[in-house]
Amino acid sequence: MGYIFSKKYDVRYGETDLDGKLLLPKMLNYFDDCAIAQSEFLKVGLSYLSNIKASWFLYEWNVEINILPSYGEILSVNTEPLDYYRFYATRRFELTNNENIIAKALSTWIFIDFEKKLPKRIPMDLILKYGCSPKEKKIKPWKRNNIGKEISCSEFTILPVDVDTNLHTNQSKYLDWVLSSIPFENLRHYYPKKMKCIYKKESKPFEKIKVFTSTRENFIK
Repeated sequence: MGYIFSKKYDVRYGETDLDGKLLLPKMLNYFDDCAIAQSEFLKVGLSYLSNIKASWFLYEWNVEINILPSYGEILSVNTEPLDYYRFYATRRFELTNNENIIAKALSTWIFIDFEKKLPKRIPMDLILKYGCSPKEKKIKPWKRNNIGKEISCSEFTILPVDVDTNLHTNQSKYLDWVLSSIPFENLRHYYPKKMKCIYKKESKPFEKIKVFTSTRENFIK
């Protein structure tokens, strides 16, 4: 377990859906931003990573949602680095409103040599900055559930505005595409209560992305 870090966020109008609720990709952006803010506070942020030619690549999200906050609400994101093993690391998040947990997430990250695009052992000084010790056993990735027989296929083109500082598609954009592939009536009345994402390969501008979708009863009003 490492140091806990918190940051406040105001839900802005441009971050909400047609019902004035926070868009799920924006929630992931809050989590991502809070993790970066902690790294900057500990002086192991973007400049530090650039100097050692390394970066954190997100591998997995596992998110549970109790309720979606609305426009104008003031939220807090709490994050804590958890375990490390060689080039893997895990981090947890909580999204709160008046100290009530409205969403929580567990994430796995891979430390990457930015030039070679290969996993790189996490430096001990970086681990100590987060107040953590290496984990002795390997972190196991979550299993991906089979979506079953798809009922639709949507295609999207990656645009330059979808790319982040790692020069690949920002992690929240994938959720944009997934949600855009869901039938409108489902999105109009429901939202997912659990979400699991596994990022296996990076994508870059002007590539085509196909989303195969099947709908199950895993949405709540």
